[in-house]
Amino acid sequence: MSGAWSAGPVRVSVCMAAYQGAAFIGEQLDSILRQLGKQDEVIVVDDGSTDDTADIVANIRDSRVRLHRNSCNVGYVRTF
Repeated sequence: MSGAWSAGPVRVSVCMAAYQGAAFIGEQLDSILRQLGKQDEVIVVDDGSTDDTADIVANIRDSRVRLHRNSCNVGYVRTF
């Protein structure tokens, strides 16, 4: 089988919890997205950040990025 994958169902889902991560979230997502294929996804759960974390994620123009926002901080265990 060649190294190319056909577009199809999601093959890999990367889950990421974020809280007050505006300074780093863009660079982190860029790094993750470079390692994924077209059929993969990154699910970011913003845990009630009061900085620009969720806005930065929402403005990433990549269909593989999915954002869920918690209305308040519930901690990383419940966020996952």
